[in-house]
Amino acid sequence: MTTDSNKVKYFVDTSALIRLFRFYPEDLRDQIWNKLEPMFKAGYLVSHRLVYDEVTTTSKNPDVLSKKVKPLKEYFKTMKYGQLKLVADIVKKFPGLIDPSQEKEQADPWLIAIAIEEKTKNPSLETCVVSEESETKPHKIPAVCTHYKIKHLNLDRFYKDIGLSFKIVSKRE
Repeated sequence: MTTDSNKVKYFVDTSALIRLFRFYPEDLRDQIWNKLEPMFKAGYLVSHRLVYDEVTTTSKNPDVLSKKVKPLKEYFKTMKYGQLKLVADIVKKFPGLIDPSQEKEQADPWLIAIAIEEKTKNPSLETCVVSEESETKPHKIPAVCTHYKIKHLNLDRFYKDIGLSFKIVSKRE
């Protein structure tokens, strides 16, 4: 890693996981996942249980994302009372972050809340939310992170931050 991993914790959003597992070639995805899975297990990469619920399924034919994430459930943090006040503040200031017509709880404000909570508990820790949401829209994760002084990274910048680089190799001559 290029950053001091003891001082950085990454909070991954559904959008980033979906991009990795649905839009990357299988061999690249697997190589990246082989780097990310140990980060989950070491506690440097976490998420919220609502993200887990969004990406996993009980289907008899789960997709590869669900299969890879299911064994890591413990690294997807559950709701806590302290987060509730943060979520209320986030949604009040950024009502467009959620879709009020949806019946189930939405992960975005909770993910940001756990990043804020972690930063509050450990001020020397850099907290980064990793998402693929638009950085130009005022009611998306990047804007909310900016407001709460939480670093936001898209996947490309996240890979650079953790020291991953990619090169294209042609197998044809």
